[in-house]
Amino acid sequence: MKFIYLLTLQHTGTWIAIYSLLQHPDVGGFLRQHRLEKALDGYRLTHKPLGCTIEPHEGFGADRTQIHVIQNHMQIRNNGLITDECLTALMTCPQVMIPMRDPLSALMTHIERRGKGGYPPLVEAHLDRWFAAFKIFEKLKQKPIAYFPVDLGNIAKRFVSALKTLGMNPQCAYDMQYPMVNTVGAAFEAKLKYKAGEKQWLKQHIGVENWDRLCDGQDKLRPLLESLGYRNLLWWS
Repeated sequence: MKFIYLLTLQHTGTWIAIYSLLQHPDVGGFLRQHRLEKALDGYRLTHKPLGCTIEPHEGFGADRTQIHVIQNHMQIRNNGLITDECLTALMTCPQVMIPMRDPLSALMTHIERRGKGGYPPLVEAHLDRWFAAFKIFEKLKQKPIAYFPVDLGNIAKRFVSALKTLGMNPQCAYDMQYPMVNTVGAAFEAKLKYKAGEKQWLKQHIGVENWDRLCDGQDKLRPLLESLGYRNLLWWS
């Protein structure tokens, strides 16, 4: 059975990537990694055999000749290092896809979603995860990772590029739908301020120290983002 390891930073388009991959004729299904690990440990995820859906969109198909997607969020330890399971998968899986988004935009979504859930935002931890992830990406820059920017426009073109890196036929990408799923929407205040380029408001919104940390970390984040097509982000000097 062939696998694509979909490693995601939170709020970067996880479900856009999943739904896009599931529309490809060579993809037979997906599971989140923690569910797969339970299955391998002998836990019954449902009353049906593995191969039936766990949720309407989740489960492995019966056709073992197809490609299946394993998704996991990037996790880090308290010492700021990526967890062993993520690192091992990144280094050993031949096919890896990583959705990408402007870190500041992703942070706006994090703050909004936490607020709607009645929880305080974890801005520092969110930034910790980004810096830890990009440190690993830099070390693995010789590995053909399929980055999939979801916020640069012409998403079909971006997905075609990712499919080519994965060694998959990209022609179907132009006929796909790219639904904005699992989103908090585009009309909340912080997103509108972001689109309007109101730096001072955004700086206060995420905290001055966090803003400065993001700006000061350009040397760690910017090279990869620029290579993917990002230009003139608000936190760049």
